[in-house]
Formats: sequence, C-alpha cells, structure tokens
Amino acid sequence: MLSRRFAAAVVCLLAVGGCAQILGAEFDGATLDAGAPPSSDASPAGDAGSDAQAVDPRSLEGLALWLSADVGVSALADAEGTITLWEDRSGKGHSATPIEPSRRPRLVRDATVPAPVVVFDRVQKTCLSVAWTAIGAPRGLTLFVVSRGNATNVVRFGPGGIVAFPWDSNADNAHGDAPLLGLLVTTATGARETPRLGSSGAAWEVLSARLVARDVGGIRTYRNGQLAEQASLLDSDLPAADALTLGCAPGMDEFASAMVGELLVYTASLSESNRRLIEEYLRAKWQIR
Repeated sequence: MLSRRFAAAVVCLLAVGGCAQILGAEFDGATLDAGAPPSSDASPAGDAGSDAQAVDPRSLEGLALWLSADVGVSALADAEGTITLWEDRSGKGHSATPIEPSRRPRLVRDATVPAPVVVFDRVQKTCLSVAWTAIGAPRGLTLFVVSRGNATNVVRFGPGGIVAFPWDSNADNAHGDAPLLGLLVTTATGARETPRLGSSGAAWEVLSARLVARDVGGIRTYRNGQLAEQASLLDSDLPAADALTLGCAPGMDEFASAMVGELLVYTASLSESNRRLIEEYLRAKWQIR
C-alpha cells in the first residue's frame, strides 16, 4: 500500500519528469488464485452473450487503450503461465510487454469470473511496459477498471499533474480500516480527491471515472454503475500522457499485487449514455452484479 510520503514523492516525480502508471495494491481479505494457467483452447468469455455484445468499445470516440485478459494475452508454455505480451485491442498499438523476462505477470483462472485474469505480484516484482504514443493534454478522460481486491493506483497519468484512479485516500490503512478508493486529480492549481469507492476487497468490481476539464461537475466516479462522487474540475486541461506501465512505478521500488481482468482508457469524456453502455458491457461480460 502506498504511504503518504511515497504518494508525495510520486507527485514530485511526475511534476518533473512525467509518467503514467497502472498499479494495483495489496489485497485486503482477498487471496490470489495461484492455480494453473488456463488451457490454450479455452474459449474467451468476452464475446459471449447478447448483453456483452451490446457495444464494441472501439466504436466510441477516443479509445486509446483496451487491455482484456480473455483476448490477446500470449502465455508461455510453462507451469507458471507467465505472459510475454498483452495485446492492445484499441487499434492504437499500445500493447504491453515485460520490462524484464524474470518479472512477467501470470495468466490464471479465478473461479469467481468466467475468463482468465492477469495477476501482478508485489513479491515477484512483476511489471509490464506499454508502448504508449504520446498525446497532448486532453479536455476529458473516461477510465474503466475491472479488478479484484483493493486495486488502488490502477491508472495514473502525467507529466503535467496526476490523474490516479482508483486512488487510496487512506494509504496508511490505519487500524485495519478498509481503503477508501476514489479518484485523485492533481494539477498546477491543486488537488481534488473523491474517496467514495470503499471496497471489501473480496469481490470483482467495475470501477469507472469520467473527467471533463472546465466543468463544475467535471469529476465523477462510479462503482458498479452507481455514482459514488461528483466534484468540480475547473482547470483548462487534464495532464498529458507520455508513458505508461502496468504493475510498477518506474524508478521506484513499488509494485502491485492485484488481479486485473480489463482496462479501458478513453482520451475523451464519454457521454453518460455511452459510459453506461461500457459499464453494462463489462458487468455482463465479467458477471458482476
């Protein structure tokens, strides 16, 4: 779990050099399924069922990253199931590869969802690097994360500031309190935090966030389709993105411990109806109620 001192260091690093990170946090009350990797002839669950086919994420404006553990993961033929490539389905070429061969995450089955998932391990220091095409500061962002556990710091952008989602506002986890997952937006004019996505840590969830610059209600966070928090974002732009990693913070000894099923990043603010379409698609696909 990130300490407040570490979070401050990340802010300083991003302000100077810039990065975008995808991280997860240690589980609270949930355990990783370290079972054998799924068989190679397993059918993907993502395209099954009329509900899951209701929308193609690529048909909506601004899709910049789509990582789905049920499709596009190349697994090594070994007992550990370590992966060599996580293909980006957005069409933007943002596929993820291991930073080092010895630090590959694994593809496993979790009995509570119908498709394979990718596991990042803090002890093993697993990490992926994304071939990210630099983009300017967008007016809006829409983020979706399908994860299990207290998956804090799953999406992080820079360098002009921070968009961290989900964010753990109770980083020290004092007295065993459950983390308060929300959205952190830090720009030159200050930081806004929306810690209203509390999670038990044991269930799979669809967490989403929608940001619009220069908007009184420009920050919105959702948990399983329900609005969790709304706040203002009056800055003219959101932080630009020029780098992206999964499972680690570049240059720092901080690694994730999380199960991740799917990630989608739109460099645009989806309409409320389109945001709901993606949430419904993900909830149907991963059987999340």
